[in-house]
Amino acid sequence: MPPPKSPSIKISEAQRAILEPLSNSRTASKRDIERAILILHLENHPNSVVASMLNCNYLTAKHWRVKWLSFQPVFEEIENSEDLNKSAKLKAAIFEFLADAPPVRAHPLLTAPSSIAKCWRFVRKTHSNPDAPSHIGRTRNSLMKSKNEK
Repeated sequence: MPPPKSPSIKISEAQRAILEPLSNSRTASKRDIERAILILHLENHPNSVVASMLNCNYLTAKHWRVKWLSFQPVFEEIENSEDLNKSAKLKAAIFEFLADAPPVRAHPLLTAPSSIAKCWRFVRKTHSNPDAPSHIGRTRNSLMKSKNEK
């Protein structure tokens, strides 16, 4: 069974006039340049082809395609407005689109090296002492016996 087709995205001339110079920029952030290139490629190719062409993950291409499709009504509304400053508003909207939220990370206290070291010390201490309380690897019967003995 062939894989499902990616929904097509349309890039208007006004949007292309912002994305193409950005993709060739030497002063913009690397992240924005890479994302602009990715969006320009997504217009004509499926996610898997773009991922192999740009040497990125398939899910990255899929994420940006879905995100572009979700922002498309905003871009169209700006382009169809009769505002005199619509090119600046469109540019601001595209840069807002390119500024993706940072990834969700674990709580810093739980991933700090000192916390990890404390966890390992606890594990080593409890597994080196056979009398230490542990429920790992014990059967229900042995747990019930130890409960009745108390």
